[in-house]
Amino acid sequence: MTRLSNLMRMILIGTFGLSLAALSASAQQKAQVNVPFAFVANEVSLPAGHYQVLASDSSLTFVNVDRHRAEGMLLTRNEQGYAIATQGSLTFYVAGNRHVLTEAQFAGSSNSSRLLHQPKRERSVTGNIPAGRTVEIAMK
Repeated sequence: MTRLSNLMRMILIGTFGLSLAALSASAQQKAQVNVPFAFVANEVSLPAGHYQVLASDSSLTFVNVDRHRAEGMLLTRNEQGYAIATQGSLTFYVAGNRHVLTEAQFAGSSNSSRLLHQPKRERSVTGNIPAGRTVEIAMK
């Protein structure tokens, strides 16, 4: 009888483990992107490169595809949008040669992941008009 109960216990544990794995896989979004410039995100410097971007409920993880190494794990807050994005993208604030990641949008989702540390907008010398601009890079 103990052999049967051990078998049942292993089946239940295996089923529970597979259910958890499926839930965590569906909750996590991922995409690949080639960033042609070095950038800063939440005060973490990341080099230019080819990245796999993994998103969870409260963070983005950048894995350098060429080095097979996580370059940064960044805290985010999710904001609900109105329309589902057909193309994923990363949005950078650019001032001079400085690029700061501000947001990630994944294809098939209406949520956007905004980084917790947003850059301070530089002001132009000729008034109160912001000097910086934003650039988007498509993710696959």
